Amino acid sequence: MSSGNLKAGVAQATIDVRPGVTLAGHLAARRAQSVANALLAKALVLDDGCTQLGIVSLDLYGITGGTCERVARSLGDSLGWASEQLLLVASGTRGAPVTVPTLGTDEVHRATLDAAVSATTQAVTAARESLQEASLGAGVAYLPRLPFNRRLLTRNLRVITEWTGVPENEVLAPEGPVDDELTVLLLRDGRGFPLAILWSFAADPMFYESAAISAGLPHHVQHQVSERLGRQIPCLYLPGCGGNVGYNFDLERTSAELASAITAVTLETPCDPDVALAAAREEVVLPIKDYSRFWDEAEVEAKWPAGLFAYRREQELMAQAGEKAVPTVVQAMRLGAFGLAGLPGEPFVELGLAVEQASPFRRTLVAGNANDSIGYLPTEEALRHGGQETWLARFAKAGRGAGEFVAMEAADMLMELG
Repeated sequence: MSSGNLKAGVAQATIDVRPGVTLAGHLAARRAQSVANALLAKALVLDDGCTQLGIVSLDLYGITGGTCERVARSLGDSLGWASEQLLLVASGTRGAPVTVPTLGTDEVHRATLDAAVSATTQAVTAARESLQEASLGAGVAYLPRLPFNRRLLTRNLRVITEWTGVPENEVLAPEGPVDDELTVLLLRDGRGFPLAILWSFAADPMFYESAAISAGLPHHVQHQVSERLGRQIPCLYLPGCGGNVGYNFDLERTSAELASAITAVTLETPCDPDVALAAAREEVVLPIKDYSRFWDEAEVEAKWPAGLFAYRREQELMAQAGEKAVPTVVQAMRLGAFGLAGLPGEPFVELGLAVEQASPFRRTLVAGNANDSIGYLPTEEALRHGGQETWLARFAKAGRGAGEFVAMEAADMLMELG
């Protein structure tokens, strides 16, 4: 294979988490009784001879902006990197501890965040030390049976979220679209063999594996891709913009379909060693919802009465915090002919599609839960229609227009990098 300018290194480190912690994503507290599989920080470092970039996939429910700043400072001191050179993405797994605010839990597990800082620093440093000749390509597969928009428009033109319970003969249609495109960024080594795989799909990996610590979907996909390729190829999962999208199938079938598609794309995708790298990062301030009272009380009581007490507590906690806005970050990277955008929180699928359509690159991967897990980022239309993702909470505090603004910022940065 012809020599080019790109070098790449990949490494991983374990995020140290022990049984006994409270697991994320469930109204009733779930204490971890065992470890099904390890939580990992997987790092890819790219070098074009002038610029180095790091991309890290974390097996965490979410990651705070403050935690990302700690990692950036650590790597800035040791590697001389600026903050825009590093992108951190949390997988959203429900088999990890509570690391960002979630319903029914007042406190986050700071020891897990500390462990994530250590593991990320270790993985990025090791990946940088293992740089080798590489080439980059991108491919897609279409999986139309896999996703569904879980926000359902009812006869009164309001929305009910599928998992809260669907009233009989009331649903007209899904509120919005889905993105059935699986995007794969593939790194090959100097001999042409797969070196690392970045993959993204726009759906929320809301799978529960009893009371065990588990990386969830990315672990199962990694295992099955390695089986299909006959060797261990690090797979970095970058969740897409799926704040309003779910998977139609259970964990086993979902993992199998994703793994089969990733394998096919990996085998068929050509790669180019001549790759120019660049990055941009913008600090933004988003509007915050009015938390002076529990405005959604009647809707919560009608649609999901089991969650009424927890949502009342969310309004109380927000009032106590007294925040005036939602500061966060948006990031973009140029990877040769391809673009990578990192959006905070859980953006709705419409926002990811808008970024992709505006991007000047041949292929663009838009990752959610990047650098700062601020919670749901709905569209303005979704906020008008209501539904669980729009109810006031610490994980749904961004106000009207925030989602569209973040998407616009990402698109503008990609245009500048392109």
